[in-house]
Amino acid sequence: GVSLKPISGAGEALTELAGQALLTFVTARPVKEPIEKWLSTILQGVPLQRINVIATGHHSAKGQVLRDLGIRYFVEDHLETCQELFDMGIGSIVFDQPWNRKYTPYLRVRSWTEIMALIR
Repeated sequence: GVSLKPISGAGEALTELAGQALLTFVTARPVKEPIEKWLSTILQGVPLQRINVIATGHHSAKGQVLRDLGIRYFVEDHLETCQELFDMGIGSIVFDQPWNRKYTPYLRVRSWTEIMALIR
């Protein structure tokens, strides 16, 4: 399973967004089932058909998946992936984490409140 603790505000924000659009999660993990199970515990009121998890198996595969889906902006905490997405014309939004706190030209968010403010 996945033993990650959700970031504060994630469940509420994602539940709100699920009422407006399909939630698509693109992960570098090799299999999607643990992520789907983890998300189902966080997003208990969201029907499973509103959640789409794509496991690429590697960070470098995310860009092509996002391009194929027509995604224009993506929230990411891995700076190398942000650069790859930027190079492909996909807007990278860095979710601030201790491991990515060096200068980047990308928009940086520190909370789900900030993400929701961008969307609204």
